[in-house]
Parts: sequence; C-alpha cells; structure tokens
Amino acid sequence: MRRFLHVIESYPFLIPLARSGLDAAGFLLPDRLLVAAAGRTALARAPLASAALAHYLEGSGRPWRVPALRILDGDPGVLAWLTPRIRARHAAGATEGRVDVPQGAWTDLDRRFAIGGLRVHWRSEGRGRVAVGFDKLYRWSPRESRMTRAVHAAADRLRAQGARPFRILGMPGRLPLCAPDQPTGIGKVLL
Repeated sequence: MRRFLHVIESYPFLIPLARSGLDAAGFLLPDRLLVAAAGRTALARAPLASAALAHYLEGSGRPWRVPALRILDGDPGVLAWLTPRIRARHAAGATEGRVDVPQGAWTDLDRRFAIGGLRVHWRSEGRGRVAVGFDKLYRWSPRESRMTRAVHAAADRLRAQGARPFRILGMPGRLPLCAPDQPTGIGKVLL
C-alpha cells in the first residue's frame, strides 16, 4: 500500500482522465484501501478530520463530543458567517434560534473535513452572554457532485463492513456579547 500511495502522490499524471488521483483510484482500489489513501493524503495535516474518520471506521456509532466554542471560534470564516446572522435575529427580538453553516464557510480545512456543514443552535442567556452548540450527523455523501466522489462512495460502502455514521455533539459554550463594531474572537463574538 505504501508504494501505491507514493505513486499516486508523486505521479498523478499517470491517470490523466481523472479529476484527481484518489477519484481515479476508486476504480482500482478496494474501498478500505481507497479511504486509507485519502486519509493519508488529504487528511495528513488534519488531526480533527483524521480522528473523525477513524471514529467512523471504528464502527461504534457512539456520539463524538467536541467543545463547540473551540471548534467554532477557531475558524474566522465560520465566525464571519455566524456573527451577522445571529446579530440580525437577536436585533429582531429573537432570544434563541438556529443558523445553518455551509461546509464552504470553513476556512480551516481540518474543521471543514471533520465537521462539514452544520446547524448551530444559539440562545441568549442574559447578562451579555449567548450559548452556542451543535448536533450534526457525520456521514459521507456519495451522491453529491464533487472531486472526491469516489472516496465518499467508498467510505459510504464501508458501512457494509462495519463503519457507522455518528453524531458530532458540539457541547455548548458561552460567549460574551459585544457591540457589532468589535472584532470577533473569543470574548468578542456575536451580539
């Protein structure tokens, strides 16, 4: 396997008709080997995404708990998506709600691959604080058009061999409210 991965990484031009080496490898490799190759290449510098993939392949289906505040606050793209939407709803009188965050909002690829699109739940807690959390199903999407469709299909087929989708629980964290003109970041987020 190590030799095959080296060839895919070093000589992608050997498979000229494919959009990516891993996509083309989907026609050549068993599912588990293809997903392992994707994990070795695309997730090499993505510890959170690697851990999520390992949990999926383990097959327990147990929820995976992560600190929502650390996950969300660590990505400026997600904060830029969330902040104006929560502020607008709060200004309209809402004290709680949900905001859908598309996978493309993440600027950190590790979080994008590990979490993907999600729905953030928020609730004003008074005294200048808002609580945020999320509950998201980790699964693979083989029917969506993307360059890594073969990897998604292989990972989805691995359910027949024991891999299981699981819930990622973003355990609630509390953020201080601030004025809209203040920068985002821990302690300076949202309202």
